[in-house]
Amino acid sequence: MVRIPWAPVKDASSFADECPKLWLSRTVQYWRSIMAEATGIQVPCQKTTHAYLTANVYQLINADRGELHPGEGFYDHFYIRDGAYFVLQLEEAGLMDAARRAMASFLSHQRSDGRFSSTRIQFDANGQAPWALWQFYKITGDRSFLEKAYPPMQRAAEWLMQARRQAATDSPFAGLLPDAPNADGEGLRGMYHTVGYDFWNLRGLLCTADAARLLGKTDEADKLLREAKLYRAAIDTAWKRSGLAYFPPSWEKKGCHWGNTETLWPTELFAPDDPRVAATITQVREHFGGGGFVEGVAHRFNCSLFYPDADRLHPYMSAFTTMASLVRGEHEKVVEDFYWYLLHSTATHGFAEAVIYKRRLGGNVIPHGEGASNYANMLRHMLIHEHADELHLLRAVPDWWFGEGKEIRVERAPTHFGVMDLTIRGTAAGVQVQLDPPKRQPPKRIVLHLPKSRPLIGSLPGVEVVVRSDQKKRWDFPTVVKLYSKHAVALEQ
Repeated sequence: MVRIPWAPVKDASSFADECPKLWLSRTVQYWRSIMAEATGIQVPCQKTTHAYLTANVYQLINADRGELHPGEGFYDHFYIRDGAYFVLQLEEAGLMDAARRAMASFLSHQRSDGRFSSTRIQFDANGQAPWALWQFYKITGDRSFLEKAYPPMQRAAEWLMQARRQAATDSPFAGLLPDAPNADGEGLRGMYHTVGYDFWNLRGLLCTADAARLLGKTDEADKLLREAKLYRAAIDTAWKRSGLAYFPPSWEKKGCHWGNTETLWPTELFAPDDPRVAATITQVREHFGGGGFVEGVAHRFNCSLFYPDADRLHPYMSAFTTMASLVRGEHEKVVEDFYWYLLHSTATHGFAEAVIYKRRLGGNVIPHGEGASNYANMLRHMLIHEHADELHLLRAVPDWWFGEGKEIRVERAPTHFGVMDLTIRGTAAGVQVQLDPPKRQPPKRIVLHLPKSRPLIGSLPGVEVVVRSDQKKRWDFPTVVKLYSKHAVALEQ
């Protein structure tokens, strides 16, 4: 037994009488009481269910007095880049008190010139913060919060308008953000024009325009949308000048793929069938670093400032590409990605930031906050996904989860339209579905995606059923473990 007091004690013997079993039971009761009020997700795969629960616990542990941190040690700080995804996880997990406390950190990290920033001169936070503020309104419907958040969002947009007009009109970077130190591609030690910074600021601008519309500020919304149109045109011009089929990490065509992969997630910047989006997915999955994904996740290929001589896997970065595939309807690829992502977790379901896979090193930042949040967000959107004013159910789910005797259960799930419940039960003849749809602001369309071999039994009023193709291969945890084992043996040889 090990007894660890919360604070130093003068007489250690006085602490020796404490009962470890009592404190263990209190700890278990504490977490069960919290999760009993949160969104419940149970699927036929136990590892998946347990990892989801644990991801939420890890995120709450990482919240220092409400401020969301990626972890301890090096990452024991607030980063808007990570925090935006952390708070999305808390919202969708129904942990609203924690999410609401976390929003204060975004509002307090705005500079006097209007730019949101929590790090050095890196510009993605100026788009991520407005999106996080907009997203909090969408999930809660709290208009008073949006009224408070809109002025800071507008100031961030004004900073962007000024910042992207610094280059001369005949510059190859006209209409884009200035060059800046790059944390997005990590390996770029100089000043570059990072594509992800432009993508995120365009997203923030569009979210601010929508906030203005929701608040009845029509003229301001129109002005912001005109600015977004000009910004998009500048991005399109820079892409054409690159001569590439895909969006590069930086407009100088250097670096590792990161923010340039956030094309359709967490909001759609481009049409799902845009060939540049498809080309970016292909480049990252199949070609980058001389082979694309390794062990089913993103390959960083000598892009690390910390390990410049080491090829690394970056599992949580894979989620951005996976989510683009989800929006594009590539359900089988999403399921494969999901299980490879889950493979790169510990026995206690902690996710690493990166893995030096040839040496099987995961660093000292396990469990990593964004690894947890991207996992939880990925699972949730495989089951429940908002698309503008539509609600899509089971958009990318393993076929075997629909099997006879299997059950998928989602309870108390907040969405952009209100809270909902969903239960899917597999039978010999197909699937039975129970749906308690969201009612705060009902979606214009609810779409249920089912494989061809697992038809809906009965009917669901107000729900459109879309039949998709059956998956050619069964992906589950034992499958990826077996495939990984073969790869590990090959590395040792």
